[in-house]
Amino acid sequence: MGIVNLNNFGLGLRHSLNCIGLFFQVLANPKTRVNFKLLLVYNLPICLLFSLLLETYLSYLRYYTVYYFYRVLVILFWSLPHYLIGLMYNSYYTNQSISDFIQVYNPQNLNLSYQCYVSYSKYLVNKAYYLVIVTFLTIETAIISQIPYIGTSTDWFLTSLIYSYYSWEYSWSSHKIPHQERYAIFEHNWCYYLGYGSLLGLLKITLGFFHSTYLIACLFPIFAMNTLLLYHQVDRKTSAIKLPLFYLPICYANLMVQKFAYYLKGKIT
Repeated sequence: MGIVNLNNFGLGLRHSLNCIGLFFQVLANPKTRVNFKLLLVYNLPICLLFSLLLETYLSYLRYYTVYYFYRVLVILFWSLPHYLIGLMYNSYYTNQSISDFIQVYNPQNLNLSYQCYVSYSKYLVNKAYYLVIVTFLTIETAIISQIPYIGTSTDWFLTSLIYSYYSWEYSWSSHKIPHQERYAIFEHNWCYYLGYGSLLGLLKITLGFFHSTYLIACLFPIFAMNTLLLYHQVDRKTSAIKLPLFYLPICYANLMVQKFAYYLKGKIT
């Protein structure tokens, strides 16, 4: 067994291809398609299609001095506002779509709750800590992707893992797996999860930032729904070595929490 377990990578990739059939299955069911169609309508005809039309128009101006001026205007007054609106819109309707799917296809795991923690307050603390870790991981990926020669391949590698982790969060939540245990599962089974998120990572590096965001927003809920059906099939898939993906983000998060605690202590005393 090598450092990269190609069998597990291939298994993850094959499992991700199940999303093709699942996509049409979700659209065919009247109970699961309502919120999912709202995601498609916002991201495909409104955001993606109109952005492509704007890009086509701008391409005719690339040899004129006004090209960069118009491009900045498009980013400031179209792409960026829709990206920020989309973060909230897509987050809400992604969760709604997945909840609809669970009610129809996986009712025994209906409660995506905090029951793996002793109290709701501890759940909120862990959730905030987790968000800090994921934020640092995303920033780390963005920085590494700018390194010459290896930036693109490293960007695909890390982005694939991040999207895969996001997808599996819903499955782990439904099985009440605490966050620390999720990190361990992911780092020991990283070859499988790399394969599972590889198609989303490929979309991210081949399309522009905004275009890939719109398209992935439509596909991500399907990838997440698929994990709810796969949980027991991949539980024991392991790689030759552990990939410490969360080591640096956790160190950064701990340092930030420590500095914040010292700040509060100074204010109190």
